[in-house]
Amino acid sequence: MEMNSQRLTLRERPTGWWFIGIIATALTLFIAYAEKSLAIALIGIAIGLLSFLLPSVLTITADKSTGLLTLTYRSPWRQSVKEIPLDEILAVIVERLESSDEEGRRYTYRVAIVLRNGERVPLHSYYDSNRGRHEETARRLRDFLGVGDEGAIVDSAAAQMSISQQGVTEGVRWEMQTTQSNSTIIVPIIRWQSDDFVLEEGFLYLAQKKTGQQTSIGGLLGRLNKPLFKKSLNVYGFDELDAPGMDDAEVLAPLPPRLEPYFMAFTTDPTRARQILNPWTVNPLAEWAERHPIGKSPGGPSQLVILFGPNGVSVAAMGPIPPDLPDELIVLGVELVRAQGGGGEH
Repeated sequence: MEMNSQRLTLRERPTGWWFIGIIATALTLFIAYAEKSLAIALIGIAIGLLSFLLPSVLTITADKSTGLLTLTYRSPWRQSVKEIPLDEILAVIVERLESSDEEGRRYTYRVAIVLRNGERVPLHSYYDSNRGRHEETARRLRDFLGVGDEGAIVDSAAAQMSISQQGVTEGVRWEMQTTQSNSTIIVPIIRWQSDDFVLEEGFLYLAQKKTGQQTSIGGLLGRLNKPLFKKSLNVYGFDELDAPGMDDAEVLAPLPPRLEPYFMAFTTDPTRARQILNPWTVNPLAEWAERHPIGKSPGGPSQLVILFGPNGVSVAAMGPIPPDLPDELIVLGVELVRAQGGGGEH
């Protein structure tokens, strides 16, 4: 580490990969010697070379004089540089990935830079088990840059939760407000709602998915989808009054071809749900998903959900709230209500 009042330099070497390469090479060469096999020996040498040549050494430079955080990745094969303006950095955090195997739960970690627009820039594409090293790197960057950790994200999310308005658009009465997710990680949610169209019984819930993700309705996977939908409803703040009969609801699939690549559906009445999913409902939803695909809209919403129920039509988006998002939700919500014949004169 090198540091003065204006500049901090940290270097991260892929020692884990090098160690694995050394062990794998030694083991392979031992087997080659025992088997008297030149081919296995060559494989061992190749493993050793690749383990040293492919991983990159990362140099992290935070420079207050230039106002940039520079990430430089160097290996014998390539060099790449990524620059981030310091005034765009909101927080430096340690991300945790949970996995399970026969021995129980396992956690791996990596450092990520969180930008003010909600985008996360991980220092590495991979996670590893060295939590202590990642915590130390994150702490040094936070101390030098004067930014926070996960708490700063919570504060930023709370600052965005100030939208509260109502109006009438094309004869559709609506209200809109921001809230926060019912989850361990606080994320802003903006929710548009109109009671100009209601379902007298039951509900239809649509949740955006990654483009092309398959939806299972039968077998074990189909049964697992049901609690996931119920959890999603809860995260967005919907309860039994908004979606009555949750325990009796089922996954609706397949959806209309235009909608199937982008959304999953959960409903108490499949016949009524398919009536709701007419072309005037399907097309604006598909167009939204094409503009805001999950995981590919930095600084924009991370997911869209729609609920048709006894309290009306609700359209909610989770994630960063850019300035144009409220207007987009108003337009979409009005289209969905009018697609069911709700609102004023058409």
